Amino acid sequence: MTIATHYKVLGPNRICYHGGSGVWPEAGTWLTVTGPLVACRNGLHVLTRDQLINWLGPAIWKVEVERSEDDIYQPDKIVVRRARLTEKIPRWNDRTARLFAADCAEHVLP
Repeated sequence: MTIATHYKVLGPNRICYHGGSGVWPEAGTWLTVTGPLVACRNGLHVLTRDQLINWLGPAIWKVEVERSEDDIYQPDKIVVRRARLTEKIPRWNDRTARLFAADCAEHVLP
């Protein structure tokens, strides 16, 4: 099994933000799910850098993923069995989120 870096968008205190339930453990602690992986139902949903733009929220974390043959690859996310947070992206905060939103709005106004 290979380990790769991905991203996870979470709310305050590492609470699931885009659906799902629960709280991710502190950085460095592996999280594992059991049972069959099913997108939007069972599994840890993580993102590549290119997918991240579709899932922005309060906090972006780098995530280390242990890949397996039953991972699910979708255009907007990847569902895995085992992952851990490695570090919170410090440059993504309330200010940068507002500036990003303003920049996006500026591009669509014309």
